[in-house]
Amino acid sequence: MKSAQEIFDRMQEVKVEQRELRRAYKDTLDNMTDYRELVDQYNKARDKKLSIEHKVKQDSANEFAKLETMKMNLKSDQEMLSDIALTTMMKGEQVEITDQHQNEYEPVFSVKFKKRT
Repeated sequence: MKSAQEIFDRMQEVKVEQRELRRAYKDTLDNMTDYRELVDQYNKARDKKLSIEHKVKQDSANEFAKLETMKMNLKSDQEMLSDIALTTMMKGEQVEITDQHQNEYEPVFSVKFKKRT
């Protein structure tokens, strides 16, 4: 069985190769006149779309403020649910969640590595 370090090193090598291939692909596209023209058209359309969205947001400021509050509350509730599930599992108890349609949910945990600073 390979060690975690060997897998990590292999992943790093693949990431470097991916960056190089993406950079070459982007350089090729940037050198194509047709592509640059399409990107310019896209950027103009996107800017127009964003200005329309901004106007609608200004006209509906109360609804968007409520939407942002709801979004923050959901994020907070999600963190609380995760904390409760982890605490419950650490006590050796089973975590059981069921929605209004009687669908059962089970917790899923993952491990991520973060670069030390």
